[in-house]
Amino acid sequence: MPSIRVDFYLLPSYQNDARWLIACRLLEKAYAKGHKVYVLCNNQQDAELLEDLLWTLKEESFIPHTL
Repeated sequence: MPSIRVDFYLLPSYQNDARWLIACRLLEKAYAKGHKVYVLCNNQQDAELLEDLLWTLKEESFIPHTL
């Protein structure tokens, strides 16, 4: 059975917008390494925001995902 790893990142609350970009970069990095990732958002609005960012993060990068 593969090991499970859980990471937490705590950011200052004043960096609200930056947290989305950091999340996208971390997801991109995890995908490149072949990891499966589960992201839990606070609400549907946050999930949709993250989804939109993943579609537009980098033109040359694609991160498969679904809500």
